Amino acid sequence: MKQSNPTPEYNREGLLTEKTNLNFRSWQLPAVIAFICCIFISVYQHYAPKYADLFLSSVLFPASVGIFALVLYTRPFLKYAEVKLMGVLFIWMILGLLFNDWRLEKAFTSYWLYCACITTFLCFSLPYAFNKATLKKVLSILAAAMLACATLLSAAALAIVFGGVTAPEAITKLGYVGIHTDGRLWMVLHPNSIGPICGAAIILTEYLLTRTKKWLVRVLLILCAVACYSTMALTDSRTAFISTAIAVALEFFLLFNLSFSKAKRKVGRILLSLAVTLLAVGIFYFGTTVVRSVYNNTVNTVSAQGDKVVQRGLEDADSFNGRTEIWKGTLQGLKENPDILLTGTTPIISGKVLASYFPEGSPIGNFHNSSVASLVSFGIPGFIVILAFFVMLAISAARMSFTKLLDRDSLGARLIPAILLFAVSESMMEVFLFVEFSLNVVWIWFMFAAGFVFRMQKSE
Repeated sequence: MKQSNPTPEYNREGLLTEKTNLNFRSWQLPAVIAFICCIFISVYQHYAPKYADLFLSSVLFPASVGIFALVLYTRPFLKYAEVKLMGVLFIWMILGLLFNDWRLEKAFTSYWLYCACITTFLCFSLPYAFNKATLKKVLSILAAAMLACATLLSAAALAIVFGGVTAPEAITKLGYVGIHTDGRLWMVLHPNSIGPICGAAIILTEYLLTRTKKWLVRVLLILCAVACYSTMALTDSRTAFISTAIAVALEFFLLFNLSFSKAKRKVGRILLSLAVTLLAVGIFYFGTTVVRSVYNNTVNTVSAQGDKVVQRGLEDADSFNGRTEIWKGTLQGLKENPDILLTGTTPIISGKVLASYFPEGSPIGNFHNSSVASLVSFGIPGFIVILAFFVMLAISAARMSFTKLLDRDSLGARLIPAILLFAVSESMMEVFLFVEFSLNVVWIWFMFAAGFVFRMQKSE
């Protein structure tokens, strides 16, 4: 008599040992697909905002809750200090809603809460769902998706700017497309939103290059990065230039340090790597002016009526293009309303509460700094938790990148802290982290990279 196979017992320990790889029968695959959807929305949401918001609230939000529940059930997730700290921050965010007379059902009309849940439950938790070998493969998939989305956007922008292609009327109704009268590239999105998309793609390209030895694939990756670089240059987003250059500097240093591994003295190898890195970063940063000059020369040759790309320098760096006045006004508002520092206002009403302190002509509610916005939104308690998380993350990231400088096999993983540098640098001039009302590449990649760094230093 043929015996039937016993039904597998999917208890807590069983799931932990059996469900560690990415396959069509695992729950991790839908989680990866959900993150890819986050990438897609963060890049293209402005072209169909209503559908993007609907997908965010109806699909990604419940999916992130389900994925988070599975991570909790199948992994010893809550025993880690960084997870507890992130949990404290999230609980404080929810308490802030109650402190400010916001009922939860009312808060769900704000897409900030959806984004906070998705970035915490999905983006930060996802790396813990895999063993280390599989996690590197997952990162390759996600990085390729990010590069593909950014390249498609860049190709469309370059075709419009250099090729004279006309954008569809359905797109132009949503906003300006092309070089605007301010001399910067708009793709419905503000130039300061396009820049980070291209910057993140460029940074992740270096990781993908370490994961393949096929020269055709490498050539394709480099071409995609060049397209993103050219588009970023046309936005003239100086924050994106500097943030990407800082991140690329770390990648260059780690790469050159391996290239000079035959140097006899450690100090000499490091100094040589630093020197070459500075040269490469200088070329990377000032190369953006070459792209803008090429475009302006093209305009002069083809048509005298086209809008030229602006060539802004760093002359107004002392005021950060007027941002310091916003920060001064905000701090003055906090000084006159100290109760805000106790519980915060939540991001939902932070801009309205301090609207009277914004300089005349500045965008009301845009603090142009994630730290300032977090202080207003979550008060001193929330700000301290965020600061503690950043310190813990910085220590882990430094340990990951610099502990094994000559280990070629771990190079790809050691490049990932560059994403953290990029995200933090961007957030010093914009409100991308923790307080934004829409998914953006800076927030989702910061949270994933943070989870990646912590996860790679845990035992299997």
